[in-house]
Amino acid sequence: MNILFTRVYQQKNKQIPSLTLQEKFSELRAIFRLIMFPFGIMLLVIYVIGSSGWLIPYEFPYFKTSEIVPITIPIYMVFNYLLSISLPTLLGLNNYNRATKILANTILPILESEFENREPLIRIWTFKNEIGLKSVNMAFFMEVLGIASKIAEKKETIHFGVLRNHIYLIEPLIKTIEENIRQKGQADINEIATETHSNPKILRLACIKLKKRKILKNVTITPKRIKTINQNQKSNNP
Repeated sequence: MNILFTRVYQQKNKQIPSLTLQEKFSELRAIFRLIMFPFGIMLLVIYVIGSSGWLIPYEFPYFKTSEIVPITIPIYMVFNYLLSISLPTLLGLNNYNRATKILANTILPILESEFENREPLIRIWTFKNEIGLKSVNMAFFMEVLGIASKIAEKKETIHFGVLRNHIYLIEPLIKTIEENIRQKGQADINEIATETHSNPKILRLACIKLKKRKILKNVTITPKRIKTINQNQKSNNP
């Protein structure tokens, strides 16, 4: 069984680079489903062995049921079933992670071109449809986006993050906030949301996230506004 799954995963991984973007996402979903097969068998076996008392005499033919130490059964299940069936599952997870990285690297150039001159907040569903991936599963697309954002950060190409069902572009967002603070002394979240056709709640959450990451510095964020923290305010704080 392990040999069979090893060959299937290897074959699927070899095919991925030569596929179209749409086909790559389909293949990613196929790999995920393949992982769930041995994992499902593993859980089923554990459930049957653990809940069916009539199987115990067959599993331990040299002992009476009353003589079996209770801890023996789960230990036996782990070594005889869990490890043998979890191996292809772990192998599948490794290949799934490799497949998501291949997809993330493939989609990065598309993101770089598509993110140019965009608003700071982009709705993922709309963006996915715009780049011709309407039929791609949303959960897989968001996972690939998350990995792509980490790769982009290391490569220092485009800086973006994924928040709920939105993509936030870091540089345009910071630029918009700083421009508003420079002109008005503070940035009104609702005004920025209206200007950029964004959801104010998501916009505020993105700003909070950037502040936690210390990308957005020396500001305080209220439910409606973003204000700078001057040196006098800092020194007055205990």
